[in-house]
Amino acid sequence: MSKILSVIMPVCNAEKYLSQAIESVLRQELRDFELICIDDGSSDASSAILKNFADRDSRVRVISRGKLGLVSALNIGLESAIAPIVARMDADDVCLPGRLAQQLEYLARRPDVWVVGTARKLIDGRGRVLRAPTVVQGEGAVSEALLRSCELCHPTVMMRRVPILKLGGYREAFRHAEDYDLWLRVVQHAKVDNLPFVGILHRIHGASVSEKHKIQQRVSAALAQACYHLRMAGHSDPASFYRGPPDLWNDRLLDDLISEHIEFFRATLILLDPTALFDAKFSAVKKIESASPRMKRQNKKLYQEALLFAASHHRRLDFFKLRMFANAVRLHPGRFVRLSFSS
Repeated sequence: MSKILSVIMPVCNAEKYLSQAIESVLRQELRDFELICIDDGSSDASSAILKNFADRDSRVRVISRGKLGLVSALNIGLESAIAPIVARMDADDVCLPGRLAQQLEYLARRPDVWVVGTARKLIDGRGRVLRAPTVVQGEGAVSEALLRSCELCHPTVMMRRVPILKLGGYREAFRHAEDYDLWLRVVQHAKVDNLPFVGILHRIHGASVSEKHKIQQRVSAALAQACYHLRMAGHSDPASFYRGPPDLWNDRLLDDLISEHIEFFRATLILLDPTALFDAKFSAVKKIESASPRMKRQNKKLYQEALLFAASHHRRLDFFKLRMFANAVRLHPGRFVRLSFSS
């Protein structure tokens, strides 16, 4: 049975917000779509919630393949979709009225655009609006901005299914930044854009993927940029042979391509390890302090969190503990207070 749109929603232990996310999609005024929910080995009530929706609404299709991970779930959704256009949706976000219809109408007018996102509002675990990030608009501006950072918010995007599959879909080598790697491959062949309206309420909470895997996400993003520049220079993509992410500690690919980034993040991981020895933590602080101003500026919040964590778990009240606290305060005094109270 043909559809004009397939909505892909990976689901893994999302019982708290899942019903709201599904209902927000099913309430869209656009009716001719399927909602593919890929149950990625959920151990909570998510599977039962999905079955209940599938029994009630024929547009909901559930795929269960066991625990394979987000990248595999996304590719399963792409390959299983029956429509030429696919939209992304996360199981803890809220799809706002008109989102799907407006993006679909835009793609119908612009066959040269393969991927289009929207603006978003960030909400917390209770649904309270935190802020509305500015979105880059215009295909030229978005493509240029992507060379610096991921300016397409993954759960807001709608894209052309067949071209994306021909590019190889999502790649495990860039886990937690698999979308960014995909967009950097797309802009080598076609245009991308953002629409100015707010398409989703994007939930940020401690259990979200972006919060749990910050360091892996940033390493993968840096690697995606490096591989993009190699491809543009006419070289082969060194990550094309990887079936999983490179080892953060031992893979020469990271040392060769993103040496500055990987040294910074390895040091950060040591600070976040409560079992790390004093000498290792002391060396980690020195390494981060000697990093370039750009690296420290781009990762200031992460560095501050790592310093506060390491200082809190350092048992002795000595100069090193005071130094870590002082550095954490200096990075952002207001956030230091908030982080201290929250922990």
